Amino acid sequence: MRKLLLCLACLVCIASWQFFQAIAVSGPPPVVEKIEPPSWWTEHTLNTIQLIIKGSGFQGAELRSAASGLKVLNYSVNDKGNYITASIYIDPERSLVGTNRLVIVTPFGQKTIDYQLDPPIETKGRFAGFSPDDVIYLIMIDRFSDGDLTNNDPPESAGFYDRSSQRKYHGGDLQGVIDRLPYLKDLGITAIWLTPIYENSDKAADYHGYHSVDHYGVEEHFGTLDKFKELVEKAHALGIKVIQDQILNHVGPNHPFVDDPPFPGFFNGTRDNHLTNPFDIYSLTIPNADPKRVEATLRGWFAGILPDLNQDTPAVGQYLIQHSLWWVGQTGIDGIRLDTYPYVPRSYYPSWHGAIRKQFPNLTVVGEILDGRPGVVAFFQGGQKQFDGIDTGLDTAFDFPFCFAIRDYFAQNQPSRFSELLAADSVYPRPGVLVPLFNNHDIPRMANEAGFTASKQILAFTFLLTMRGTPQVYYGDEIGMKGGNDPDNRRDFPGGFPEDPRNAFTREGRTEQEQKIFSAVQQLLQIRQKTPALRGGQMQILSDGNQLAYLRTNNGDRAIVAINNTDQSANWKVKLPQGLFAEGSKLVDLLNPSNTATVKKSRLRIKLPARSAAIYK
Repeated sequence: MRKLLLCLACLVCIASWQFFQAIAVSGPPPVVEKIEPPSWWTEHTLNTIQLIIKGSGFQGAELRSAASGLKVLNYSVNDKGNYITASIYIDPERSLVGTNRLVIVTPFGQKTIDYQLDPPIETKGRFAGFSPDDVIYLIMIDRFSDGDLTNNDPPESAGFYDRSSQRKYHGGDLQGVIDRLPYLKDLGITAIWLTPIYENSDKAADYHGYHSVDHYGVEEHFGTLDKFKELVEKAHALGIKVIQDQILNHVGPNHPFVDDPPFPGFFNGTRDNHLTNPFDIYSLTIPNADPKRVEATLRGWFAGILPDLNQDTPAVGQYLIQHSLWWVGQTGIDGIRLDTYPYVPRSYYPSWHGAIRKQFPNLTVVGEILDGRPGVVAFFQGGQKQFDGIDTGLDTAFDFPFCFAIRDYFAQNQPSRFSELLAADSVYPRPGVLVPLFNNHDIPRMANEAGFTASKQILAFTFLLTMRGTPQVYYGDEIGMKGGNDPDNRRDFPGGFPEDPRNAFTREGRTEQEQKIFSAVQQLLQIRQKTPALRGGQMQILSDGNQLAYLRTNNGDRAIVAINNTDQSANWKVKLPQGLFAEGSKLVDLLNPSNTATVKKSRLRIKLPARSAAIYK
């Protein structure tokens, strides 16, 4: 009896052990929801890539490769078991074009991942970069032209379309930009810069595009990746380059990584505990700045709400490099505009720029350094090391010092600072490639100034389109659109939307004043395109004040630009550099051929009506 009881007890123990073992090995199989980047290329300069795999059931997972030539170097699973971060080597000696399989193996099952590798990137007619031969036209996509009515209020993010609200979507999209490419070509534009097309939150009206929630998605209000590719192709067919707005500093407050990062250190701080950016760019440019100010400027959340990416974490730096390379390779764009450039640690930029330049050597990158001091802007332009021993590698920057000076001079009749700013060109590694402007989407439009007239707008354009650098025009400036502080400076382009009462994309739809400005800008762009001196070389101020004159020279081509910025006619002499023109040379005004000037004793007498200009050749 005793033996029988012992046997029964053993059987119970065995059964219990088997039962609990069965419970221990049961669990959900792995599920894959998303992979970033979603694809890559064979024969790419970056052949070791980082994959971030999002899903569930990854506890205890192993990541294996089922493709020869695709090697898993290392991987890690986060504590929640919903992210795998892996380093993958793509053998450049093997032809791996097509689907390549990776396998996630867990104690509860396995999941096969089909990862796409595309053929080597085609470079012909793509990635051309931009230069002073170009004129950039900034388009805020949502406010420019509505070409596809079906995406105005998409079901996945319904309720944020309302043209009567300045803070909601108005319907502008990528198809609308495509539809207006002939208009831009006719105007004389050679490059367009589009505000971000990243997918934004389904919980807010982020019409401006700067609150991304997916680095590899396209905002559904704007279109699709294929539509963006079509835009690039059709722009290129018309000789128009495309510049994409990218953001390395922050993401939107509703980005899924904010509360559920794939690995530690993705952001500086957390939603509940973070610094706020004081926007003290100047503190970054001096050796003995307050460390706390520097720390907050580099690692504080933008406006206190936009999560700050931590580029000091190597995996985050790699993530951002891959995202930039992916967009360029997928779309064939010609340049990148980097938003909030100074707020990313300078130590990161050499690796980012180096990766871009290695794969796309002709691509141009322009950075936003919103400061009116030449020394501050120059500190971030590539081409020389600063006190920290770092050369950022940045190709060029927006010329905000000249932006504010142009606005002061033409809109507010303040004294010229152009000679002072031009003298400061010595602080820039490459002043000739800077991007001057007088309007953009972050400042009130100059036409909104009290007493501002069409003549003043035309004079400002005359200076912008004949000074050194690559000029940037803000959409609607060519018809004198007005607008105050954000978001009023982002008004809809009249005629870009089906219910608009008139269409300013056509001559018939413009007011008399709008047509006056448009015709003047179009003429200036034609002259600029035909005159090498206005697209490069040197700029020298000959007279500064209410009567402004300056010389442009480029490989033997010469032009003198004269501007009378007063309400009275002006008659003044300009001293020319010795030997520039022969005695008695007659110069003709390209804006008004009946207006001529003669060189006498190395001087040029200029006569101009009130608020007018001349371009002498």
